[in-house]
Amino acid sequence: MTIAAAARAKADGYVFIGASNPASGPFRARIRSRILQLAQDGEPVVPMAETFTFDDAPAAFATLTGPHPPGKLALVNEH
Repeated sequence: MTIAAAARAKADGYVFIGASNPASGPFRARIRSRILQLAQDGEPVVPMAETFTFDDAPAAFATLTGPHPPGKLALVNEH
């Protein structure tokens, strides 16, 4: 599973599966229920590098433009 850009996935040797790759439609249809079950069971673990408040969005952007973080970044609403 990836949210990486299709070109990046392809350059890194991955087959990009998503709506922008119509050829992956039959495969996505076959595995949809399995992916949903995995998500329901909490199986896909997304490593988080850091969270930022909306007020700290500039810092989040700065982190994105630096060395690749060791996980995902998230903006959170504390209100």
